[in-house]
Amino acid sequence: EELQNLLQKIVKEHKKVIFNGNGYTDEWVEEAAKRGLPNIRTTMEALQALTKKENVALFEKYGVFNKRELDSRYEVNMEDYHKKIHIEGKIAFDIAKNVVLPQVLCAYSNALKTNEMAKTQGFYAVDGYARELGEKLKGLEEAIAKMESALGDKHEAILDAMANLRIIVDKIESIVPDEKWPLPKYREMLFIY
Repeated sequence: EELQNLLQKIVKEHKKVIFNGNGYTDEWVEEAAKRGLPNIRTTMEALQALTKKENVALFEKYGVFNKRELDSRYEVNMEDYHKKIHIEGKIAFDIAKNVVLPQVLCAYSNALKTNEMAKTQGFYAVDGYARELGEKLKGLEEAIAKMESALGDKHEAILDAMANLRIIVDKIESIVPDEKWPLPKYREMLFIY
């Protein structure tokens, strides 16, 4: 009974910080706003919070870090973050250009050949697939070019280019036959033990 009373007391005292909803939807965004809490969405925002005046004061008050130490941590973490984003962007570019693109070109070439052979036999159903793959191939080439260009830019441009590249690669993955796709597909990765 004493434990139950203690737990009830703790829940009452801390109920305002408990959120049992979905923290990945707008439900949390609305709830955070109601509670006056910041909604920090990105690594950049989280790192910048380190140097906010009120946060520096809190760290200093309890003797955890002083302003100079927090500024130093901010700079080191920002540099590390920028390097990691650049590495991720370079890897995404390399995979798209050197792994995905050649296979998509091959699949497109085969689709065109199959399409021509099918037309001589009076079949036109494969025409739509070749056309769709051709459109996606064009989008992939554009996304790869944007990714390459973004690598010389700031991390925001790299993140945007990676997101766009992923969208087109995901679309292509869904239409290229499994035996022609050089990487594990999402559904395969979900069920690998």
